[in-house]
Amino acid sequence: MKKFFFTLAIALVASVSSVFAGNKVNLVSGDASSLNGSKICMAFDYSKMMILDEDSKKTMTEMEFCQMKGEDWVRDMGQDTKSAEGFFNETLQKKAKSFTVVSDKSDADYVVTCQATTFSYGNPWALSAFMSNDVKGFFIGKFVVTDKAGNQVAAFDCQKVIGKGGLSWTIQKNKVYIAVAEQLAKTLNK
Repeated sequence: MKKFFFTLAIALVASVSSVFAGNKVNLVSGDASSLNGSKICMAFDYSKMMILDEDSKKTMTEMEFCQMKGEDWVRDMGQDTKSAEGFFNETLQKKAKSFTVVSDKSDADYVVTCQATTFSYGNPWALSAFMSNDVKGFFIGKFVVTDKAGNQVAAFDCQKVIGKGGLSWTIQKNKVYIAVAEQLAKTLNK
């Protein structure tokens, strides 16, 4: 009987792991084959982004979130985003096999715009083996690829990508962006 439950537990863990191990960035329209061998430049669009506060489970704008967190957050709003975007680009460049990441749009064959819809910092103070993975922070959105003329070539859906956790809000955000860049590279390298 113990062997049966042990085998059942192993099978359950394996099946759950395989579900979460799948790629989180998937093509939903267009043709991404033209990206092979190309130079891409990343752009970020936060115009539709909402932030989910892990503690209250409330969704709000970035300004509302920063106001809830306090004066320091309002004063520093956007600074951790620049850092996270830097980590995103660095990670994407390191993971790129079939494309090159450039920083200047004029040098790029395509612009890949990251359109964030939901972001969560998680909660760095709640990291524990017994807590939901959401305390590590996460990102949901899509990626839209346009050519030099501004025509959409492809679009990718980005399902919930969980970060790897950290000891501060900024580190958590950086690690979420790194995880998203890894998922995008995994898809674009195919």
